[in-house]
Amino acid sequence: KACNVSISTVSLVLSQDSRIPLKTKQRVLAAVKSFGYRPNLLARNLSRQSSMTMACVVPYETFLDSPGFYNDLLCSVYEAVSLGGYRMIFEMMTPQFLRRRFYLRLFRERSIDGMIILYPRKSDLYLRELEPFRNSVVVLGSTFDSNPLYSITPNHKVMGKLACEHLVALGHKKIAFFAFDQDLACIEQRRAGYAEALNNAGLETQGAMLLSAKNVFDLVSPDTIKSLRLQGVTGMVVSTDSLVPMLLRAVFEAGLKVPEDLSIVSADDQLFARSFSPPLSTVSNSCAKMATQAMKRLTVLQDQPDSLSFIFRDQVAGGEGKVEFVESELVLRASARPI
Repeated sequence: KACNVSISTVSLVLSQDSRIPLKTKQRVLAAVKSFGYRPNLLARNLSRQSSMTMACVVPYETFLDSPGFYNDLLCSVYEAVSLGGYRMIFEMMTPQFLRRRFYLRLFRERSIDGMIILYPRKSDLYLRELEPFRNSVVVLGSTFDSNPLYSITPNHKVMGKLACEHLVALGHKKIAFFAFDQDLACIEQRRAGYAEALNNAGLETQGAMLLSAKNVFDLVSPDTIKSLRLQGVTGMVVSTDSLVPMLLRAVFEAGLKVPEDLSIVSADDQLFARSFSPPLSTVSNSCAKMATQAMKRLTVLQDQPDSLSFIFRDQVAGGEGKVEFVESELVLRASARPI
């Protein structure tokens, strides 16, 4: 009454709905402050039949092989979930979790209001089973043809292309690509971007320069590094920052230096990338942006499920989920130099 607006408008303002005009928002927030109003979370949860809990899910084997690959994104998701006023539970898609279909039980028992899945694999069949809950599920970091769910992801092909283009601009002619061989679409897409950058520059990818480890424990050897140098390789695109420590070790054991003998550009800009010696040039995966956008999508649907859910249903066509890309950027440090 004090603001001369409806109850639903006040609710939308408190839910940070972007459709509310700025002047109306300011007027409502001023009244909220003057009256000392605080939402009754228990009443709100009961009326919504809400648990105020989000589940964050990661693939089991991939997480065990490369926890650093997920660390920064997990932290970003936790921060975004907390800022949204929700609790977060962490689940891994273990064989038991999949076999007993706990991912469905979480929704059916109303233990969670939404689910954020980090970098699922192309072979993850459970994604199809979550399609009935697609308005409450967001996939972060991956997009591929068989995924029916809404995805928020960097453009991994662009990430691989940016990394390789930087080395090409520095004058490198022979550039290798190093990845761990996981069933992750993002790795395949980053490799495609690397290949496109070389092709655009009139350079060729050679089989010997596409290094692939079965997992992160299959260390690239000093002999491999020496072999690449004999082939004239002076630059390397690494599929993710998590692989760089083993690569630096192999370079050191081969009696070589970065960037003097081998320039490296990686991807993801994980927190430890700036702590390497030398600090790592890499392409940001925009994990904070992904997490923020995921919570924005999920909380909008929680606040206005009936009026807004049709918007997202219309965005799903042909059984495939809509993809929202976040922008990546090249972060220049000291691991690559001109030749």
